[in-house]
Amino acid sequence: ELIGGPLFDRLGGSWLGATGLLIVAGGFVVAGSAVLLFAAFPERNSLLSYIMVAGLVVAEVGGLLNSFSMTALVWHHPKHRGLVVALGTSSTQVGAALVPVLPFLYSRFGISPGASLLIWALLQCGIAAVLSKIIPDHEEYRTEAEKMLGHPLPPIDNKLQICKKLKSGWQLLTHDIWHHAFLLLALVSTMTQLNLWQNGVAAIEDAIFDSHQAGEWAADISVYIQSIAGLVFAFVLGDITDRFGFHAMALVMASLYLVFCFSFSSATWTAVVIASMSNWAYTMMAINIIRQWLLGFVVPTRFGAAYALMFVLLLVPMIAGMLGLLAWMSMFPKTLEWRKERWLQPIEISSIMGGVIFGAFTICVSIQSPFPRFLRMTPEDESDLLMAERNDKNTPLLQNVERGEVRRSE
Repeated sequence: ELIGGPLFDRLGGSWLGATGLLIVAGGFVVAGSAVLLFAAFPERNSLLSYIMVAGLVVAEVGGLLNSFSMTALVWHHPKHRGLVVALGTSSTQVGAALVPVLPFLYSRFGISPGASLLIWALLQCGIAAVLSKIIPDHEEYRTEAEKMLGHPLPPIDNKLQICKKLKSGWQLLTHDIWHHAFLLLALVSTMTQLNLWQNGVAAIEDAIFDSHQAGEWAADISVYIQSIAGLVFAFVLGDITDRFGFHAMALVMASLYLVFCFSFSSATWTAVVIASMSNWAYTMMAINIIRQWLLGFVVPTRFGAAYALMFVLLLVPMIAGMLGLLAWMSMFPKTLEWRKERWLQPIEISSIMGGVIFGAFTICVSIQSPFPRFLRMTPEDESDLLMAERNDKNTPLLQNVERGEVRRSE
């Protein structure tokens, strides 16, 4: 993300989308080739395993770069911005639907795992060619944003200086530091428990049901529900945001979080399904809410760097929180009677805290809009715009720029 965000500000969604998929294809070729060589060189299996993992890591990096591509469409469809953002973040959930299907297809048609990766690599190349045509380039993205905002925007910075762009993103975030901190606190305090449950659902439900097989079934259900969250909730929840606004999105997230908190500890399969659905829906909306939030705070030409920083500022404390919960769980006695409580007590107590914080955030954004009247820009952007319009000192644009701001879309 720290690389993809600045690259989006420099090169745009079309380039990142196509290049990201080509990187995915390259990673799949490396991983698939390593798998195919396992049988031919059994004495090299250890080395080939490392090569396979390296290829999959490269593919993951390409996927992260590709995730910025849909952002290039938000100004082309301003009335459906929530839907566009939701579709852009639903790919992981939709991909989960292939987990139970692909092994069946491979065995049905006699395709080996290594060959399947090479086939997927070829498909990525074809999709990259399509994306390069249908996703607008960066100049078109900027032009559409100018039309919607009604004012010129700062020119695209043609220098590929990632650290400088991240610094500029940080300058933008400090304009409204307490607003951003409140959002991050609300997300970290809730996402920590949700992600811990996602990653440890088998062990947690094993303890709740007192059955190892039940834990495995719960993990399978969670994977299936994840795909449903991507396929269905992206459309439904994105439409809610477009129709009723940002505060409605926060209210839906608060409701989903409460549903999870009241269902995850019950030893019934209905509760497992409900907990999985509310968990994955909330997780998908958490990424959406950051993007929707920043679209109302920063100029479009600086969106990528600001988003990358917000994502990292969410991820690092969340991981630290998960480690803290695991350390707390390790303090419980390692006896059978404490087996269930060892999981539930830390999650339940921290969930109460998270619910209070996110509830306060929801109330605040419902009472008063958190968004500034004008989008934030850097001092360099102000200078560029002032120079471009220096012959017309009375334009509304320059009056706004002299205050360090650019009008936000109403």
